[in-house]
Amino acid sequence: MAEGRYVIVSGARSPAALHAARALHAAGYRVVTVDCVRFPVARFSNASHEHRRHRSPVTNPVAFRYDVLDLLRKYDPVAWIPTCEETFHLARMEDERVSRVLFAPSLDKLRRAHDKYEFAQDAAEMGYGPAETILLSFSWKNIRHLEAGSRDYVLKPVYSRFAERVIVKPTLPELMNVSLEAKRTPWVAQSYLPGEELCSYSIARGGRIVAHATYRGLHRAGSGASIMFEPVIDRDAAFFAMAYAHRTNWTGQLSFDFRRDAKGELKAIECNPRATSGIHLLKADAALGHALAGTGTEAPAHEWGTPMVGAAMLTYGLSSAFGCDSLGPWRKDFAKGKDVLGVKGDRLPAFAQALSVAEFGLKSLRHRVSMTAATTRDIEWNGK
Repeated sequence: MAEGRYVIVSGARSPAALHAARALHAAGYRVVTVDCVRFPVARFSNASHEHRRHRSPVTNPVAFRYDVLDLLRKYDPVAWIPTCEETFHLARMEDERVSRVLFAPSLDKLRRAHDKYEFAQDAAEMGYGPAETILLSFSWKNIRHLEAGSRDYVLKPVYSRFAERVIVKPTLPELMNVSLEAKRTPWVAQSYLPGEELCSYSIARGGRIVAHATYRGLHRAGSGASIMFEPVIDRDAAFFAMAYAHRTNWTGQLSFDFRRDAKGELKAIECNPRATSGIHLLKADAALGHALAGTGTEAPAHEWGTPMVGAAMLTYGLSSAFGCDSLGPWRKDFAKGKDVLGVKGDRLPAFAQALSVAEFGLKSLRHRVSMTAATTRDIEWNGK
């Protein structure tokens, strides 16, 4: 029985963590939400039995390790469900006490999936790779090759998130700047595919997919993460997720970004080996909770409709609608959307998000980075 047993959900700042906490609570677990920020949205949920704060794995990795082991000693959880890039830092500890409960694969598997160049090689071997993915290095031959077809490439760091620093169809000065930076931080140039974009989210155990959802983003936070999600059925996306999970014997959460090329063939662009917004396409009920904790056999049901992050739709989404003169479609989408933060019986996270936004806004100003970068600065993992 799950009643009374603890599950730790980390990355409590994310709406995905909130969704996971609600599902685990529905399954009868006592959910402990954890994060290194003060006001993560999931801590305000009725599903959070307790909330604990740990130190940043980026700025204080030794203290982070101590905090993690202390949490394990105190709660003896049946599972630890990571939802953001703290996943990598937890796997990097290579401690049996952590690996025994962590719902994620080894660091080697996580790193290869997160590495945009190595993942592209794997996708190509499976028949789903873009036409070309080049690991950039500073050389005139490299620059001339890219310059000749620069309008057909997308440049991005090997380790990145939320489309941060992505350059679409680069100019020669941009190519030069990236090539110089590639001497310190690896970048890739990937074939530009202008077609339909799809995303998927899966839960896997022992190489077998136990839950899956495919969706398209209707609205975005700038050029980054989706903030409104439309479920779709796509056999190619589902097959790739199943094949990749089997190929890697994956246990954990697994998310992919896809595009279709000019021939209509689906291509896997990159992998996020963690929770993403796709989790909102699965009902936050006991079946999903048991799937995450590894204690159930029932397949989680889909949450049909159009989930959205309401506050983001009222800020990023509305601003974009005004800028693109598309207020009518935005109003129509917003009216049919279902907010993932404030749900019946658990409304406080939607109101408390103002505290979270303010906290990240201050971090953005203090460190002189974008708001998006501020939301991951203290937990992101860039291959080190």
